[in-house]
Amino acid sequence: MIQVEKTTVIVNYEDIIDQGNFGSLFKGTISQGKLVAVKIQKDISDFENQILSAIKGKQFDHIIEVIAFEKKEKAAYTIMELGEKFDLSKILNKKNACLQMAKGVQELHKLGFFHRDLKPGNFVIGKDNKIKLIDFGISKKIEEKSQTQMQGTYQYMAPEILKTQAYDHSVDIWSLGLVFYEVFLGLVFFTNKQEGEMIDDLLQIKQIQINEKIRANRNLGQWQQKLLQKMIVQ
Repeated sequence: MIQVEKTTVIVNYEDIIDQGNFGSLFKGTISQGKLVAVKIQKDISDFENQILSAIKGKQFDHIIEVIAFEKKEKAAYTIMELGEKFDLSKILNKKNACLQMAKGVQELHKLGFFHRDLKPGNFVIGKDNKIKLIDFGISKKIEEKSQTQMQGTYQYMAPEILKTQAYDHSVDIWSLGLVFYEVFLGLVFFTNKQEGEMIDDLLQIKQIQINEKIRANRNLGQWQQKLLQKMIVQ
């Protein structure tokens, strides 16, 4: 049993949702038997602290609810709404799913932050059956315009990040476009499995090649092609 701010949570350490460099995510229970996700980290960055402060206690349609978070002596604890991972290939209403994802990113941008690591795994189905955006560990303030750090997941990373050029929140649009491509087709846009080859593809691809790849797929409707060509832009 852990006290996080004014919320008491019972953590089920045997029920691990996810685990990685960021820390560990467990299922837990708060008052009245409500199931939640509990993120436990050795430390929390100033940037993540800022965005969690901005989200905590507020209700968003498409951003995961943050119930409480607190940095203690040995670890940082975040109690969140329990979301469920989902398979993009099994989405029936693809247009609606993409709209919900876009609204989550829009809500984040309106808060003054951009995500920098948009990918399928950072969207979940929330308690109200809506798609919600999660994992803000490397988010940044939009006002900090001259970003050059290489952050994110290579497969969905905008070229300017890989080149360590100055970039802004528009990198989220590129990444979201690649997620939409995957929703529409069940295929990853950059398919090389070797990290080095994938980075080479990202660095070398030209806009005309991107547009040709989108137009060449007959399973994409005209509106889908137009949308992707507006989003996956160098």
